[in-house]
Amino acid sequence: MIEALRTTLLCCGRGRPGLAIGRRRALALLGLAAFALLLLPARGFTQADRPPQTDPGNPAFDIARAIASYGLTADQVGFHVIDTATGMIVASQNPDSAMIPASVAKVPTTLAALDILGGDYRFRTDVLAGGPLVGGVVQGDLYLRAGGDPFLTSDDLAALAERLHAAGVLGATGRFVYDATLYPGVPEIDPRQPETAAYNTGVSAFAINFNIINVHWSRAGGTLAAQATTNTDTRRVAASTIRFGPVPPGLPWSHFFTAADDAAGEAWQLAPALPPEGEDWLPVRQPAPLTAAVFAALAREEGLTLAAPESGVTPAGAVVLATHQSRPLTEIVRGVLR
Repeated sequence: MIEALRTTLLCCGRGRPGLAIGRRRALALLGLAAFALLLLPARGFTQADRPPQTDPGNPAFDIARAIASYGLTADQVGFHVIDTATGMIVASQNPDSAMIPASVAKVPTTLAALDILGGDYRFRTDVLAGGPLVGGVVQGDLYLRAGGDPFLTSDDLAALAERLHAAGVLGATGRFVYDATLYPGVPEIDPRQPETAAYNTGVSAFAINFNIINVHWSRAGGTLAAQATTNTDTRRVAASTIRFGPVPPGLPWSHFFTAADDAAGEAWQLAPALPPEGEDWLPVRQPAPLTAAVFAALAREEGLTLAAPESGVTPAGAVVLATHQSRPLTEIVRGVLR
Protein backbone atom coordinates (compact mmCIF):
# COMPACT_ATOMS: atom_id res chain seq x y z
CA MET A 1 0.00 0.00 0.00
CA ILE A 2 2.77 2.44 0.89
CA GLU A 3 4.54 1.68 -2.39
CA ALA A 4 1.39 2.40 -4.37
CA LEU A 5 0.95 5.66 -2.49
CA ARG A 6 4.56 6.66 -3.17
CA THR A 7 4.18 6.03 -6.90
CA THR A 8 0.99 8.06 -6.96
CA LEU A 9 2.59 10.93 -5.09
CA LEU A 10 5.57 11.01 -7.41
CA CYS A 11 3.26 11.13 -10.40
CA CYS A 12 0.89 13.71 -9.09
CA GLY A 13 2.12 15.26 -5.84
CA ARG A 14 4.75 17.77 -6.88
CA GLY A 15 4.15 21.21 -5.48
CA ARG A 16 2.47 22.46 -2.39
CA PRO A 17 -0.82 21.33 -0.94
CA GLY A 18 -3.75 22.79 -2.78
CA LEU A 19 -7.40 21.96 -2.39
CA ALA A 20 -8.64 20.62 0.92
CA ILE A 21 -9.59 16.96 1.02
CA GLY A 22 -13.29 16.21 1.09
CA ARG A 23 -15.18 13.92 3.41
CA ARG A 24 -14.49 10.19 3.31
CA ARG A 25 -17.82 9.55 1.66
CA ALA A 26 -16.96 11.94 -1.15
CA LEU A 27 -13.64 10.21 -1.65
CA ALA A 28 -15.39 6.88 -1.74
CA LEU A 29 -17.69 8.08 -4.51
CA LEU A 30 -14.76 9.37 -6.53
CA GLY A 31 -12.80 6.21 -5.86
CA LEU A 32 -15.61 4.02 -7.14
CA ALA A 33 -15.94 6.18 -10.21
CA ALA A 34 -12.20 5.86 -10.84
CA PHE A 35 -12.27 2.10 -10.40
CA ALA A 36 -15.20 1.87 -12.79
CA LEU A 37 -13.22 3.69 -15.44
CA LEU A 38 -10.16 1.54 -14.88
CA LEU A 39 -12.05 -1.73 -14.95
CA LEU A 40 -14.15 -0.94 -18.01
CA PRO A 41 -11.71 0.51 -20.57
CA ALA A 42 -12.79 -1.58 -23.52
CA ARG A 43 -16.54 -1.31 -23.23
CA GLY A 44 -18.97 1.26 -21.96
CA PHE A 45 -21.32 0.87 -19.07
CA THR A 46 -24.28 -1.30 -19.85
CA GLN A 47 -27.72 -0.55 -18.54
CA ALA A 48 -27.22 -3.37 -16.04
CA ASP A 49 -24.15 -1.58 -14.68
CA ARG A 50 -26.11 1.57 -14.02
CA PRO A 51 -28.80 2.22 -11.42
CA PRO A 52 -31.87 3.49 -13.26
CA GLN A 53 -32.69 6.38 -10.97
CA THR A 54 -31.21 9.74 -10.13
CA ASP A 55 -31.32 11.50 -6.81
CA PRO A 56 -34.21 13.99 -6.86
CA GLY A 57 -32.79 15.76 -3.82
CA ASN A 58 -29.45 16.49 -5.49
CA PRO A 59 -29.13 20.15 -6.53
CA ALA A 60 -28.93 20.68 -10.27
CA PHE A 61 -25.37 20.98 -11.59
CA ASP A 62 -24.61 22.48 -14.99
CA ILE A 63 -22.23 19.82 -16.33
CA ALA A 64 -22.02 21.34 -19.80
CA ARG A 65 -21.01 24.71 -18.39
CA ALA A 66 -18.37 23.15 -16.15
CA ILE A 67 -16.88 21.20 -19.07
CA ALA A 68 -16.84 24.26 -21.31
CA SER A 69 -15.09 26.31 -18.61
CA TYR A 70 -12.04 24.06 -19.04
CA GLY A 71 -12.01 24.48 -22.81
CA LEU A 72 -13.31 20.97 -23.49
CA THR A 73 -16.20 19.71 -25.56
CA ALA A 74 -18.92 17.47 -24.19
CA ASP A 75 -17.70 14.41 -26.13
CA GLN A 76 -14.22 14.67 -24.57
CA VAL A 77 -15.41 13.99 -21.02
CA GLY A 78 -16.95 10.90 -19.51
CA PHE A 79 -17.82 9.97 -15.93
CA HIS A 80 -20.46 8.26 -13.84
CA VAL A 81 -20.75 8.94 -10.09
CA ILE A 82 -23.08 6.94 -7.84
CA ASP A 83 -23.90 7.53 -4.19
CA THR A 84 -23.05 4.16 -2.64
CA ALA A 85 -25.37 4.76 0.29
CA THR A 86 -28.52 5.26 -1.80
CA GLY A 87 -27.66 3.83 -5.22
CA MET A 88 -28.67 7.11 -6.80
CA ILE A 89 -26.80 8.60 -9.74
CA VAL A 90 -25.16 11.82 -8.58
CA ALA A 91 -23.82 12.92 -11.97
CA SER A 92 -23.18 11.35 -15.36
CA GLN A 93 -21.64 12.32 -18.69
CA ASN A 94 -21.12 9.94 -21.63
CA PRO A 95 -21.21 6.88 -19.33
CA ASP A 96 -21.31 4.44 -22.28
CA SER A 97 -18.21 5.85 -24.01
CA ALA A 98 -14.93 3.98 -23.53
CA MET A 99 -12.16 6.47 -22.71
CA ILE A 100 -8.62 6.39 -21.37
CA PRO A 101 -8.83 7.41 -17.69
CA ALA A 102 -7.31 10.72 -16.70
CA SER A 103 -5.21 11.14 -13.55
CA VAL A 104 -7.71 9.32 -11.37
CA ALA A 105 -5.75 6.36 -10.02
CA LYS A 106 -4.59 8.63 -7.21
CA VAL A 107 -8.16 8.82 -5.89
CA PRO A 108 -8.61 5.15 -4.89
CA THR A 109 -4.94 4.99 -3.87
CA THR A 110 -5.18 7.87 -1.43
CA LEU A 111 -8.57 6.66 -0.23
CA ALA A 112 -7.06 3.27 0.62
CA ALA A 113 -4.06 4.94 2.28
CA LEU A 114 -6.31 7.03 4.50
CA ASP A 115 -8.41 4.01 5.37
CA ILE A 116 -5.46 1.69 6.11
CA LEU A 117 -2.87 4.08 7.54
CA GLY A 118 -5.15 6.77 8.96
CA GLY A 119 -5.16 10.50 8.39
CA ASP A 120 -2.66 11.16 11.18
CA TYR A 121 -0.06 8.76 9.76
CA ARG A 122 3.42 10.22 9.29
CA PHE A 123 6.24 8.72 7.23
CA ARG A 124 9.44 8.34 9.27
CA THR A 125 13.04 8.71 8.20
CA ASP A 126 15.31 7.38 10.95
CA VAL A 127 19.00 7.48 11.81
CA LEU A 128 20.00 4.46 13.89
CA ALA A 129 23.10 3.18 15.63
CA GLY A 130 24.32 -0.36 15.20
CA GLY A 131 26.42 -0.15 18.34
CA PRO A 132 26.84 1.83 21.57
CA LEU A 133 27.55 5.56 21.57
CA VAL A 134 30.90 6.23 23.26
CA GLY A 135 32.25 9.77 23.46
CA GLY A 136 29.85 10.84 20.73
CA VAL A 137 31.01 8.13 18.31
CA VAL A 138 28.87 5.15 17.36
CA GLN A 139 30.89 1.99 17.91
CA GLY A 140 29.78 0.28 14.75
CA ASP A 141 27.63 1.16 11.76
CA LEU A 142 25.29 4.14 11.38
CA TYR A 143 22.06 3.58 9.43
CA LEU A 144 19.78 5.91 7.49
CA ARG A 145 16.47 4.06 7.14
CA ALA A 146 13.77 5.07 4.65
CA GLY A 147 10.14 5.22 5.64
CA GLY A 148 8.64 6.08 2.25
CA ASP A 149 8.23 9.83 2.83
CA PRO A 150 7.24 11.20 -0.61
CA PHE A 151 7.76 14.84 0.42
CA LEU A 152 11.24 14.43 1.96
CA THR A 153 13.52 17.35 1.07
CA SER A 154 17.16 18.22 1.55
CA ASP A 155 15.98 20.79 4.11
CA ASP A 156 14.42 17.94 6.09
CA LEU A 157 17.68 15.99 5.87
CA ALA A 158 19.60 19.04 7.08
CA ALA A 159 17.29 19.31 10.08
CA LEU A 160 17.76 15.58 10.72
CA ALA A 161 21.54 16.03 10.68
CA GLU A 162 21.19 18.94 13.10
CA ARG A 163 19.13 16.78 15.48
CA LEU A 164 21.73 14.05 15.26
CA HIS A 165 24.49 16.49 16.16
CA ALA A 166 22.37 17.97 18.97
CA ALA A 167 22.03 14.44 20.38
CA GLY A 168 25.81 14.36 20.75
CA VAL A 169 26.63 12.18 17.74
CA LEU A 170 29.95 12.99 16.08
CA GLY A 171 30.37 10.03 13.78
CA ALA A 172 30.72 6.26 13.57
CA THR A 173 33.62 3.83 13.57
CA GLY A 174 31.92 1.59 11.02
CA ARG A 175 29.98 1.95 7.82
CA PHE A 176 27.34 4.50 6.88
CA VAL A 177 24.48 2.38 5.52
CA TYR A 178 21.32 3.53 3.78
CA ASP A 179 18.36 1.16 4.01
CA ALA A 180 15.72 1.43 1.28
CA THR A 181 14.32 -2.07 1.78
CA LEU A 182 10.88 -0.98 2.95
CA TYR A 183 9.67 -1.90 -0.54
CA PRO A 184 11.24 -2.62 -3.95
CA GLY A 185 12.14 0.29 -6.17
CA VAL A 186 11.91 0.87 -9.92
CA PRO A 187 14.08 3.20 -12.05
CA GLU A 188 11.13 4.94 -13.70
CA ILE A 189 7.40 5.22 -13.19
CA ASP A 190 6.51 4.28 -16.76
CA PRO A 191 9.06 2.83 -19.24
CA ARG A 192 6.82 4.00 -22.09
CA GLN A 193 7.35 7.64 -21.16
CA PRO A 194 10.46 9.61 -22.21
CA GLU A 195 13.45 8.73 -20.06
CA THR A 196 14.33 12.40 -19.78
CA ALA A 197 10.88 13.50 -18.58
CA ALA A 198 11.28 15.04 -15.13
CA TYR A 199 7.96 13.49 -14.05
CA ASN A 200 9.13 9.96 -14.95
CA THR A 201 11.33 9.47 -11.90
CA GLY A 202 12.53 6.41 -10.09
CA VAL A 203 10.40 5.13 -7.22
CA SER A 204 12.07 4.10 -3.98
CA ALA A 205 11.46 4.04 -0.25
CA PHE A 206 13.78 7.05 -0.33
CA ALA A 207 12.92 10.24 -2.16
CA ILE A 208 14.53 13.64 -2.16
CA ASN A 209 13.09 16.87 -3.54
CA PHE A 210 10.59 14.86 -5.61
CA ASN A 211 13.45 13.00 -7.31
CA ILE A 212 14.37 15.63 -9.86
CA ILE A 213 17.74 17.30 -10.38
CA ASN A 214 18.75 20.60 -11.91
CA VAL A 215 21.49 20.12 -14.52
CA HIS A 216 23.84 22.90 -15.68
CA TRP A 217 26.17 22.29 -18.61
CA SER A 218 28.80 24.27 -20.49
CA ARG A 219 31.28 23.72 -23.30
CA ALA A 220 34.96 24.52 -22.93
CA GLY A 221 37.38 23.84 -25.77
CA GLY A 222 34.86 21.64 -27.52
CA THR A 223 34.26 19.49 -24.45
CA LEU A 224 30.88 19.35 -22.72
CA ALA A 225 30.76 19.20 -18.93
CA ALA A 226 27.76 19.12 -16.62
CA GLN A 227 26.99 19.32 -12.92
CA ALA A 228 23.73 18.57 -11.13
CA THR A 229 22.17 19.75 -7.90
CA THR A 230 19.10 18.73 -5.96
CA ASN A 231 17.30 21.87 -4.91
CA THR A 232 14.75 23.43 -2.60
CA ASP A 233 13.79 27.09 -2.48
CA THR A 234 16.58 27.74 0.01
CA ARG A 235 19.20 25.04 -0.55
CA ARG A 236 21.22 23.57 -3.42
CA VAL A 237 23.18 20.38 -2.76
CA ALA A 238 25.44 18.65 -5.25
CA ALA A 239 23.92 15.48 -6.72
CA SER A 240 27.22 13.68 -6.32
CA THR A 241 25.94 10.21 -7.21
CA ILE A 242 24.96 11.22 -10.76
CA ARG A 243 27.64 11.31 -13.45
CA PHE A 244 27.75 12.97 -16.87
CA GLY A 245 29.82 12.23 -19.94
CA PRO A 246 29.71 12.67 -23.72
CA VAL A 247 28.00 10.24 -26.05
CA PRO A 248 30.80 7.91 -27.24
CA PRO A 249 31.83 8.50 -30.88
CA GLY A 250 29.89 6.43 -33.37
CA LEU A 251 26.90 5.79 -31.10
CA PRO A 252 23.49 7.10 -32.20
CA TRP A 253 21.63 9.62 -30.10
CA SER A 254 18.19 11.12 -30.38
CA HIS A 255 17.98 13.35 -27.28
CA PHE A 256 20.21 15.92 -25.65
CA PHE A 257 20.46 13.52 -22.70
CA THR A 258 20.53 9.72 -22.80
CA ALA A 259 20.39 7.43 -19.77
CA ALA A 260 23.63 5.48 -19.39
CA ASP A 261 23.45 3.66 -16.05
CA ASP A 262 26.15 1.10 -15.37
CA ALA A 263 27.63 -0.86 -12.48
CA ALA A 264 29.03 2.36 -11.04
CA GLY A 265 25.59 3.92 -10.73
CA GLU A 266 23.43 6.54 -12.39
CA ALA A 267 24.80 8.35 -15.43
CA TRP A 268 23.73 10.49 -18.36
CA GLN A 269 25.36 10.95 -21.75
CA LEU A 270 25.51 14.47 -23.21
CA ALA A 271 24.67 14.82 -26.90
CA PRO A 272 27.03 16.95 -29.04
CA ALA A 273 24.01 18.98 -30.24
CA LEU A 274 23.54 20.56 -26.81
CA PRO A 275 23.83 24.37 -26.83
CA PRO A 276 27.15 25.75 -25.57
CA GLU A 277 25.61 26.45 -22.18
CA GLY A 278 22.30 25.82 -20.47
CA GLU A 279 20.30 24.04 -17.81
CA ASP A 280 17.47 21.54 -17.61
CA TRP A 281 15.64 19.25 -15.19
CA LEU A 282 16.12 15.49 -15.25
CA PRO A 283 14.55 12.64 -13.28
CA VAL A 284 16.49 10.76 -10.63
CA ARG A 285 16.37 7.05 -11.42
CA GLN A 286 18.19 5.90 -8.27
CA PRO A 287 16.84 8.05 -5.42
CA ALA A 288 18.24 5.97 -2.55
CA PRO A 289 21.99 6.53 -3.08
CA LEU A 290 21.40 10.20 -3.86
CA THR A 291 19.39 10.71 -0.66
CA ALA A 292 22.14 9.03 1.36
CA ALA A 293 24.88 11.09 -0.29
CA VAL A 294 23.00 14.33 0.36
CA PHE A 295 22.45 13.40 4.01
CA ALA A 296 26.13 12.50 4.40
CA ALA A 297 27.17 15.87 2.94
CA LEU A 298 24.79 17.75 5.23
CA ALA A 299 25.93 15.71 8.24
CA ARG A 300 29.54 16.60 7.48
CA GLU A 301 28.52 20.27 7.52
CA GLU A 302 27.36 19.61 11.10
CA GLY A 303 30.78 18.20 11.96
CA LEU A 304 29.95 14.48 11.74
CA THR A 305 32.47 12.03 10.34
CA LEU A 306 30.84 9.37 8.16
CA ALA A 307 32.11 6.77 5.73
CA ALA A 308 30.97 6.75 2.11
CA PRO A 309 27.34 5.60 1.89
CA GLU A 310 26.59 1.99 1.01
CA SER A 311 23.38 0.04 0.67
CA GLY A 312 22.31 -2.41 3.37
CA VAL A 313 19.68 -3.53 5.85
CA THR A 314 19.15 -2.12 9.33
CA PRO A 315 19.60 -4.85 11.97
CA ALA A 316 16.75 -5.56 14.36
CA GLY A 317 18.69 -4.33 17.39
CA ALA A 318 19.65 -0.91 16.00
CA VAL A 319 18.76 2.06 18.22
CA VAL A 320 17.06 5.18 16.85
CA LEU A 321 19.17 8.30 17.38
CA ALA A 322 17.15 10.87 15.43
CA THR A 323 13.96 10.91 13.38
CA HIS A 324 12.27 13.09 10.82
CA GLN A 325 8.50 12.75 10.54
CA SER A 326 6.57 13.86 7.49
CA ARG A 327 3.52 16.07 7.60
CA PRO A 328 0.30 14.13 8.38
CA LEU A 329 -1.09 11.96 5.60
CA THR A 330 -4.18 14.16 5.33
CA GLU A 331 -1.97 17.12 4.36
CA ILE A 332 -0.02 15.01 1.87
CA VAL A 333 -3.26 13.84 0.27
CA ARG A 334 -4.36 17.46 -0.17
CA GLY A 335 -1.31 18.01 -2.34
CA VAL A 336 -2.06 14.93 -4.41
CA LEU A 337 -5.75 15.53 -5.04
CA ARG A 338 -5.30 18.91 -6.69
